Amino acid sequence: MSGSSVSTVGFCILGLVFSSAGLRAGEGVVDLEWRPDVLSVGVGETAEIGLFAVAAVGDNIAISGLQAILAWDPGFLELAGHIDDGQYGWLQSGFPNDSGLDDLNAGLVDPPLGVPNNDGDAFYTALGRLGDPPVIDTDALLVTTMRFHALAVTDATQVCIPEMAGDFTESAVFANWPITGELGCATITVTPEPTTLVWFALLIPALTRRSRRF
Repeated sequence: MSGSSVSTVGFCILGLVFSSAGLRAGEGVVDLEWRPDVLSVGVGETAEIGLFAVAAVGDNIAISGLQAILAWDPGFLELAGHIDDGQYGWLQSGFPNDSGLDDLNAGLVDPPLGVPNNDGDAFYTALGRLGDPPVIDTDALLVTTMRFHALAVTDATQVCIPEMAGDFTESAVFANWPITGELGCATITVTPEPTTLVWFALLIPALTRRSRRF
């Protein structure tokens, strides 16, 4: 078995053990939502989209960790990594080396801190600390914030959390058992870069004056 396969298997086993060792979650499930900081960015600019865990029913839900598949259109957006893991200090937060499974994180330079190739999918995981799990109360929990570079103009492009990808990988929230609720999407508009807009703003009056002369 290769080194990458060993690290992938070890990470998965850690996740399973941690899930069974977590505190009792109480009633309810936990949704995963995308919340973008802005709904529109220009070409060449960066969109930051927060990943939030939200108690769908009830509150004070302790979770041991989560895993989320990211899906986006690589023609319009490019994954640039993640920042701001919120107030809770995760034991681990990032993109694991999953080359022994479905290899959604192909191209990682330094897993789990590297950034996957811009091929339209990635696999993110967050593990809580033993004996001190994150608790979701009436407020949503910021898990992390994903950064995307805007590549091309579009009226709407989505970043989603699919339920499954490949043969083995799924999006899930864990306590003593999976308590996964709804999995959300975020919609981003990409506008022309600011210099292009300025150029058009200067050009249109000139063309108008020229047409009037003729």
